[in-house]
Amino acid sequence: MEYYFRKKDDLPSIPELPDPFEKPDGSRVMTPEEWPAQREYLKELLAHYLYGHMPKDSGVTKGEVVFSRPVYNGKAVAETIKLTAGRKGEVVFYADLIRPVKEGRVPVFTWNQFTGRHGSPAEEEIVCRRGYAIMEFDKEQFAPDNGDAINGVVAKAFPECDWGAIAMWAWGHSRLVDYLFTTDWADTDKIIATGHSRGGKVALCAAIYDERIALCARLRRGGLLPLFGRTLRRRHWAVRNGRQHQ
Repeated sequence: MEYYFRKKDDLPSIPELPDPFEKPDGSRVMTPEEWPAQREYLKELLAHYLYGHMPKDSGVTKGEVVFSRPVYNGKAVAETIKLTAGRKGEVVFYADLIRPVKEGRVPVFTWNQFTGRHGSPAEEEIVCRRGYAIMEFDKEQFAPDNGDAINGVVAKAFPECDWGAIAMWAWGHSRLVDYLFTTDWADTDKIIATGHSRGGKVALCAAIYDERIALCARLRRGGLLPLFGRTLRRRHWAVRNGRQHQ
């Protein structure tokens, strides 16, 4: 469905939070049955003014365990996964995984990280002891956190997309989800996207556009309102062809 979105200068000033139940025609959502269509409208609104559009076809994601060892006295396994994605398999990246050794499937945190940072052993041990797995990745494998994001590997793989870096990094969460669906240990009904600061904004974007993600657990100012403000200073985060909206 196509929607009409006004230019920035034509938008009214709204000092309070906008009404998520207001439809494009000005009427309001009144029943649960109306919500799916409204959700699609809100997703398109955010893509138009903020995130940009992700690829409609991301290709096939494949994963290969290239490193594995027992940790925490054999109570968990640490693995490094090499993943390929994209329509031609041109996006290659790595993710680190810690998962508990136990029967049955386990919930999974997908965690976008800053370059050079990883979860601490104390965090990992607590999470594994409680029966969760953590799969983390360096989001700058997909796009650098600067104005050169539009020349990163993901932007080159999908030149038709007008997305900014936030959406490119969020796309990485979804590729981890693709991989989790191929495993025999992940509970794919209990996938959580998380990240810190700008990483929280990335996790939120991933959960908005990928309904396979059951929950967004963002950390420290990872919401939409801080994102709107900070894109004034970091415009590579936002929609490429619409930065006049900022």
